[in-house]
Amino acid sequence: LRGPRSPSIIESHCADIILSMVPGGSRNRYFMGFELDIAIEIEGPGTTALIDFEVDDLYHRSQRQQGIDARRDTFLQLVGVKVVRFDPFDEAGRELANLDQALVEKLCEAG
Repeated sequence: LRGPRSPSIIESHCADIILSMVPGGSRNRYFMGFELDIAIEIEGPGTTALIDFEVDDLYHRSQRQQGIDARRDTFLQLVGVKVVRFDPFDEAGRELANLDQALVEKLCEAG
């Protein structure tokens, strides 16, 4: 029997799915000293928007980490980065059964 996949494997799988659907994306890119799990650049007329798609591990559910994430996200938003957080785990901490569909829905929400 195989156990659950590690968080890094799940993050990598999420990145594979997103990057197959969205051109202009890259993994683990640094921006102003922060690592962006999946950076998506969207070209518009005379402008480029940057989306930081964060695949959150289970520790991001802790109150302490949520505070850290909120400060980070606020800073990035102030400099024009749209931050999207995605929790790929169900209530029991297992990988979502409908991971692909959940990612598509989150991408649609992000615009």
